[in-house]
Amino acid sequence: MKIRLTLKLTLGCAGLAILAAPAGFAQATLAASSEYSSGSYGEATDTTLVYVAVTAGYADDAWTFDATLPWVELDGPATFIGTDAPLGRGTATTRTPGEKVSGLADLALSLTRTFDLSADGATRLDLTGRVQLPTGDEEKGLSTGEARGSLGLDLSRDVGDWTLFVGGGWRFNGGAYQDGGFGSAGLAWTGTNGVSIGAAYDWSEASTVGVEAASEVSAWVSLPMGETARFQLYGVAGFSEGSPDQAIGARILFGA
Repeated sequence: MKIRLTLKLTLGCAGLAILAAPAGFAQATLAASSEYSSGSYGEATDTTLVYVAVTAGYADDAWTFDATLPWVELDGPATFIGTDAPLGRGTATTRTPGEKVSGLADLALSLTRTFDLSADGATRLDLTGRVQLPTGDEEKGLSTGEARGSLGLDLSRDVGDWTLFVGGGWRFNGGAYQDGGFGSAGLAWTGTNGVSIGAAYDWSEASTVGVEAASEVSAWVSLPMGETARFQLYGVAGFSEGSPDQAIGARILFGA
């Protein structure tokens, strides 16, 4: 059975969630995800992040739509930029040192158009547009306070049981945060039993001046749960102050 990979960035470079799904599908999906990370993001002290989100979507051979509503807990001075970006240096927050905050963050919407570049469907190009609405509390650092978006391209190629992928794009952050590019490359292996493992390198320009670009690696395993669900576990190790020092996350997808 040919496997089509759907690439979904959860927290920017941190956590490239790759979920295997059979080609020739059309279905609604529901996912629950969580992540814990810690890093400085250019601040004098570290910020730890607890992230929990629910994602509803619809996918067929050509189109994928997702809507994600996250709940975030921050312990430290950094700001939650969005579901597709690393944390940023705080700008408009009114938090005091050591204050822990939590609440709903910005609603994120994404739409992907997939193009088959080969007759057998083994080579694909994904064009993805994302929009984030400022529904979180800016003063708590749970939002940038601005609508923001991004455009990205992802190219993938199946070679036997392996899938190779490379991609990149540009984020439009707005407000007090600077726009910037991002990119990733990696590979994944999927066995006949539906188990998938993979690894990726991710890079992303910082959203605030004077902070190093995010540079990190991630690795994951994705396991089938019956015929209509998958479970994924992933870890991240960062190489720069713009990345989390480490992160671990999990995701359950229903409808895969």
